Amino acid sequence: MPRNFPIDLPQYARLRTLLDSLVVGCLRSYLNVDGWEHQQENYAYMEKELTKLIERIWPEVPVTDDLCPDGYFNCGGCCVPYKCID
Repeated sequence: MPRNFPIDLPQYARLRTLLDSLVVGCLRSYLNVDGWEHQQENYAYMEKELTKLIERIWPEVPVTDDLCPDGYFNCGGCCVPYKCID
């Protein structure tokens, strides 16, 4: 996408750091639990909260692949850069 202004590199680096921490934290929260029920609770919480964030970040929740940008695929309502694994 063409830009008319420069990327703020410190902000970009901070965003990448936040995203890395979010990914690792979510996976640890899901995997490192003391039982199946706790794992299910963590999953339900993260799915709900992450879905809210995704809906705000993307213009709309995609219903078909056509609503994802070129090069992205609809995977359960999320645009991702890979084909969904069923």
